[in-house]
Amino acid sequence: MDIKKFSEYKTGKLVPLENVSRKAHAFVPNPLPPQWSPGDRLWSMAADARGKIGELEGRWGASGIRDPQSNLSLVLRPLQKREAIRSSSLEGTHVTPEELLMFEKSGKEIDDKESDRNNQMREVLNCDGAMIAGQKLVEQGVAFDRRFYCELHRVLMNGVRGANKNPGQIRDRQVYIGRQFTPTPATELDACLSNLESYMASPGDTTILDDETSLVDEVMPGEEVDPLIRAFVMHYQFEAIHPFMDGNGRVGRLLLSLAICKWLELSHPWLYLSEFFENHRSDYFERLFRVSTHGEWSEWIELCLQGTIEQSDVLLRRCERLGSLVEEYKKKVGLSSPRMHSIIEMLVESPLIHIIDVQNKFEVSYPTARADIQKLVDAEILVHIPNHYPKMFSAREIFHVAYLD
Repeated sequence: MDIKKFSEYKTGKLVPLENVSRKAHAFVPNPLPPQWSPGDRLWSMAADARGKIGELEGRWGASGIRDPQSNLSLVLRPLQKREAIRSSSLEGTHVTPEELLMFEKSGKEIDDKESDRNNQMREVLNCDGAMIAGQKLVEQGVAFDRRFYCELHRVLMNGVRGANKNPGQIRDRQVYIGRQFTPTPATELDACLSNLESYMASPGDTTILDDETSLVDEVMPGEEVDPLIRAFVMHYQFEAIHPFMDGNGRVGRLLLSLAICKWLELSHPWLYLSEFFENHRSDYFERLFRVSTHGEWSEWIELCLQGTIEQSDVLLRRCERLGSLVEEYKKKVGLSSPRMHSIIEMLVESPLIHIIDVQNKFEVSYPTARADIQKLVDAEILVHIPNHYPKMFSAREIFHVAYLD
């Protein structure tokens, strides 16, 4: 790490590394909250961003799917899978939505010659699974502490590359991020993470201390902070600390979505920013780095708020289009069977379907399920995907809106 890139405005200290053959330093971020205040422009952007998220929260039942709770869960699944794909892509794991859904649906490994592709698919599915695990912990009122993000990390790294790098455990040795940045030494991690956990604490959370459950009664004192800005400050700090041997970026972005959900008191985590961060990859990594080297908090927060506004608009349009498609499809099949409407809703959650999926979901005979699928093929809602056994069908329009637009 070139310490000459760190100015007098850096947001931490540079400490020499021991037992390193050449002279080297690591970066230890200053305790939170930062010695920085947002200006009027950022306060205004934060208000606009919260308004966009509020619009999402207020309209989550408005897209026309059968009932609000069903609508929420159905729409969230493709959103979460998109997030897993894009967050993994930022770390160099590239899979297409069609590949991922096929892999998940078939339950079969790709040819042994492509074992690395199998691993990449599992990595992305693990990222999706970690988000689901995180949602459950938030619903249980578990604090954003080491127990929380170690569980995310354990799910993320289970059985994939990096499984030999202590999944679910805070690292006990130095890691390096290329040549540009060397994060916190292992000897400094406990103090840094304790400070981060205090910053993230909310009254009433449950935390684990010495294997006993306790309540968080107090949060870190200081000036009231906008919840979005607080989340983006947290994300920077987590990445600067880099508590794990591997998987820090993905865990940090999962924490970001979950923290925004909790601190804005949303019903579910709507906002996923990995797509925006990947589309602005160089800005994302550079602005994270410039917080460390030059204390450029405003530039970092502005990028994140811009992403919040843009992704909220994208999500609103996507939900509206999915809702319109579902209503169009329900009109096509008419009222011949209420089950047909439920099958259409299933396609939002997963636009690939087997006949046996319908048989198992609705506890009907195989011939009845096959007839239901054929009605959807006749209505040009489903198309048969050749060369798959058991037979697989795709709702291509739903897939396009949910994963490709």
